[in-house]
Amino acid sequence: MQVAIVTWCTYTNFGTYLQAYALQNYISSLGYEVKILDDSSIIPIPKTLKYRFLHPIKDRIKSLLKPSFRKLNQQDIQSKGLYKKFRSKYLVLDTNIHPLQDLDKKYDIYVCGSDQIWSPIGFDTDENKDFYFASFSKNRKIAYAPSIGVSIIPEEYTNHYKQLLSSFSSLSSRENNGVRELAHITNKGVEHVVDPTLLLSKDQWTDLLAKEGNNGLSKERYVLLYLLTYNLSYIQNAIAFAKRNNLELKVIHSIGVSMDDLRTDDAGPIEFIKLIKNASFIFTDSFHGTIFSIIFEKQFITFKRFKDEDKNSQNSRVYDLLNQLELTDRLKGEDMHVQEKYDSIDYAMVNTTLGSFIQSSKNYLVKALN
Repeated sequence: MQVAIVTWCTYTNFGTYLQAYALQNYISSLGYEVKILDDSSIIPIPKTLKYRFLHPIKDRIKSLLKPSFRKLNQQDIQSKGLYKKFRSKYLVLDTNIHPLQDLDKKYDIYVCGSDQIWSPIGFDTDENKDFYFASFSKNRKIAYAPSIGVSIIPEEYTNHYKQLLSSFSSLSSRENNGVRELAHITNKGVEHVVDPTLLLSKDQWTDLLAKEGNNGLSKERYVLLYLLTYNLSYIQNAIAFAKRNNLELKVIHSIGVSMDDLRTDDAGPIEFIKLIKNASFIFTDSFHGTIFSIIFEKQFITFKRFKDEDKNSQNSRVYDLLNQLELTDRLKGEDMHVQEKYDSIDYAMVNTTLGSFIQSSKNYLVKALN
């Protein structure tokens, strides 16, 4: 049976690439032929001639006048090369997806998810958002862990969501907010499931490193900082913690995020996994940074990336995860006071809770596919 995964696989974000890889890998292990629909022709790109011609010129001027921008641009290029390598080597893509209506001749089932592919943000400006609901297909559709990204789907979009979701045989979401909102709109049962990256074990992620000729072992001892949004307070906390514990500070380069004068490590998905696996302690504002810290049983602190009052806040996905695992004490805001030591996480208890959640998520997916 032929399965197509409909998800983001072009945005250069560690979690985006790794969730696509994990879902593809797990469904393949169930005996299905699986490909990810290449969304590079779907994601929005600036259409105006003014933007397409002036933006590169502006970047060039910035590079000449501002050394920090030049450094950021160079690191972005290097990191994008690592993403491209991973995409080519590990994602099984169908690059011939047009016309979309003809895809039903190739695929029996469409699995939509994960990541924030069902976010209402941009619904009124992006004409291609319906693609991520497999709206082009008349064949069977199931959802695995798509996220709506926000707490509430705006009322003006609910009828459109209802129409898009009416043809799904199985629905699930990655966060409780998503479960609640999708159930309210569709009057259908919606399962709460884990992010696809948790469908693979620590050993399976380590095996991926081994395929690159690196088993991830290191004698280095360092604090790892990975931020998706520049925040001076969080940076200072990580620096202070590293100094107090006489540890080196390593900073993952996140594309498009300047960290001022801090030295950052170029990274694609493989380097991201390796840096987390070898870290002594991790500070991050990233959902997937938190997930991989848990997968590799690391001590960590997760920073709030958004203000709680922000209507577009994406903090709920982190709240859900940490609350379910009774790790809410690991979540900190800008008012935190750096400590020399933090209580150690009891991973025996965490893994018991998480293991049950992962198994129920696998059961949902197996049943939905069958």
